[in-house]
Amino acid sequence: MATGLPLPKDGRAALVHHRKLNSRTGLEDVMLAFRTLPGFHHVAEGDLCWDFTEGRELLYFHHPDLLVDTGSSDALDKAAAAGRLWTLQAALEMEWNDLSFIVELKTGKGPREAALRRALGMLEASRPGRYWVDTFSLRDIHLVKSLSPRTCTSLHTKVLAGGMLLKTALELPPLSIRCVSCLSEVDVVTVTYKTSPQRWMPVGGFRLDREAERLRMLGKELVCGGVVTPDMHRLVTSAGVRAGYIKFDWRVLSEES
Repeated sequence: MATGLPLPKDGRAALVHHRKLNSRTGLEDVMLAFRTLPGFHHVAEGDLCWDFTEGRELLYFHHPDLLVDTGSSDALDKAAAAGRLWTLQAALEMEWNDLSFIVELKTGKGPREAALRRALGMLEASRPGRYWVDTFSLRDIHLVKSLSPRTCTSLHTKVLAGGMLLKTALELPPLSIRCVSCLSEVDVVTVTYKTSPQRWMPVGGFRLDREAERLRMLGKELVCGGVVTPDMHRLVTSAGVRAGYIKFDWRVLSEES
């Protein structure tokens, strides 16, 4: 059974603050946006990595430059000692108020299942119903659902059209076209809007509002990534998309209000 997008249904659109969960300063900026722009929901998004080697249980936020860019255990220890490593535990200990957040699964060392079990346990204990997990991988989504069936899952894609999407994770098969209605463990589809057919061919079956409605009829929701201007955010939310990853300074919206 699908798990709905964990946002209040009160008519407010959501601003997804891209990569702001990756640091304390980023989170503080999201909290400022929360206080400044109460007309929006605010979601902090970050990239989760892990080191679960040799008895270690380290969950931290980092956007890898390469797919396997996790750093050695010694380098991670030095970064932590210097205060440069931002962990999931540290983020959860902050005062969140009504913020939601997205944890995008990246990469790590050691057993993936053990790392995700620990991360999901911490998230459920601290922020039940206020987060969702995003990934390009259907294997990850299956693992998340097997460990925490109530957790909302999002499959990230570059192409969504006519109820079909392109799976791009580096797993077998590495590129494949999937029917969204067949993906029972996927609750949300997140499409990169700036490069999507919905932006460049917004006609007929490619219209964004039709894709959003098609997903709703399946019990799923559409989220847009790659929203690079305030006008683009207004466009996607007016099409029935409840949340967009903003790639611009939220202060522009404050100046407009």
